[in-house]
Amino acid sequence: MKQNKNNRFAALLLALCMAVCCALPALAAPAASANIDLSRTGSMDVTLYDHQNDVPLRGGALTVYKVADVARTNGDLHYATELVKFVRKEFGDKFTIAVAGSPEGHIACRSLEADISFLKQKQDEGADYIMTQLCWDMDQFRYWMDAIRAAGIWMPVDVGIMPVLDAAATINMALSRNGCVMSRDLCEIISKNWIFPNPFAPNESEESIAAKKASFKEAGIEYTIKLIDEYRVCGINGIHLYALNKYDDVARIVKESGIVDLI
Repeated sequence: MKQNKNNRFAALLLALCMAVCCALPALAAPAASANIDLSRTGSMDVTLYDHQNDVPLRGGALTVYKVADVARTNGDLHYATELVKFVRKEFGDKFTIAVAGSPEGHIACRSLEADISFLKQKQDEGADYIMTQLCWDMDQFRYWMDAIRAAGIWMPVDVGIMPVLDAAATINMALSRNGCVMSRDLCEIISKNWIFPNPFAPNESEESIAAKKASFKEAGIEYTIKLIDEYRVCGINGIHLYALNKYDDVARIVKESGIVDLI
């Protein structure tokens, strides 16, 4: 399916909604609410709503454990595959649909093979392209790319990359949210700039902490740029850098990695 820039932009908006369902195993979202929300994407108002607790669901604040507590009796969209099918049925080709891909397998899924089979099902239901969760294990990423192609998944792949800028944020994202393997190179950067007793409860002088954080950021930016180089030769179709309110650092990475010339 051909995708133009407007469709890809619409897909990014829809991905804000889709990310919760596509990255997590289940969600109670009544079809009526999904219909209303998706119809309002032109105003950039994309929301999934937890009617049980009367609050909007925000991907950054939602974990797999919280989703498990959401009552499912008031909705009929329980899985990402159902949401993809619903959007395609109700809106035809109005939207380009992005779905999440987990190169190491989603932590809530029973196996990598099962995860890939669900990804194939999303494609069969009408998804257009994949936006991956972060993955620092390049050997695993290359294996996953071969595995999804062998499974008949031909959707374009946009790889998600979290710039390595802060030790605590890096460890938190890897272990508390995704269960990601950290490469030896990344572990060395963390070790060489370790803030004692740990990055989450620093107890060093302000000068020492500032110096280590600055050193970590420089090494992390270099690591991120090398990671981009490796991804670009893996047959990917796009790069999604997690900005996380770090505009200046991300802009520097875009420029120094050379991908600014591809925009």
